[in-house]
Amino acid sequence: MASCKNCGNEFEGKYCNNCGQKLYTDHDRSLKHLFEELVHFLTHFEGSFFTSLRAIYTKPGTLTLDYTRGARKRYYKPISLYLLLVILYLIFPLAKGLNVELVQHKINPIYGSYATKKVEDAAAKKGVNEEEFSKLFGEKSAKVSKRV
Repeated sequence: MASCKNCGNEFEGKYCNNCGQKLYTDHDRSLKHLFEELVHFLTHFEGSFFTSLRAIYTKPGTLTLDYTRGARKRYYKPISLYLLLVILYLIFPLAKGLNVELVQHKINPIYGSYATKKVEDAAAKKGVNEEEFSKLFGEKSAKVSKRV
């Protein structure tokens, strides 16, 4: 008898009879299964994708903790999520991706005031005005953001 890592229910079989989460086996951790999942990823799209994105943006770390604890049913598979986001990133080459201009950080509604203060401090430390600092930031960002 197995114990469900998602809801704690005791059950027999491959799936929890309470929440439906799959019991993972050695086959699920094999390279062959990884390729099977790749085919599944390319041919299916699940609603749990948005649940996973919401968890990542609203409660950072929760998805990772739940997934490593074995509570996986409610989330999109991490490798599939990663591959899908990479594909979306590559499909839209006009988007700046990780190479965000400094002004975008400063106007961000979540951390904009913090970024503005840090920019002012860093510019003063370097002895340049904010426009020059923005140029320096752009040059550095282009190198470290791994832009394609």
